[in-house]
Amino acid sequence: MKTVANTLAFLVFCLASGWLEAAPPSGTQIPENGDKSGGKMMEERLRQQQDHLLKLHDVMHQIMNARDDAERERLKEEQRKLMRENLRLHQQQIRSRREGRSEAEKEDL
Repeated sequence: MKTVANTLAFLVFCLASGWLEAAPPSGTQIPENGDKSGGKMMEERLRQQQDHLLKLHDVMHQIMNARDDAERERLKEEQRKLMRENLRLHQQQIRSRREGRSEAEKEDL
């Protein structure tokens, strides 16, 4: 039961961090109807996050329904793998945003 609680806490954290990342940095404008590319990118990221959460949710139920310890451990490892993959993608997105900002700042100079 402790694992389920930890998993749910992590899912909530992932969901909250996804929403926080979707918010533009302070001082920037949300794209209006004229520029839909920012909205499309955000929609794509939300779909990816939703798919990830659904996969984690499915694995969580499989863990809860597993009868033997070996199967449960295999499923937990699968769950950790999904979590690592999502974290890696999230870190790549952050790095690419930072690189994009630093290049834009250089152009402004």
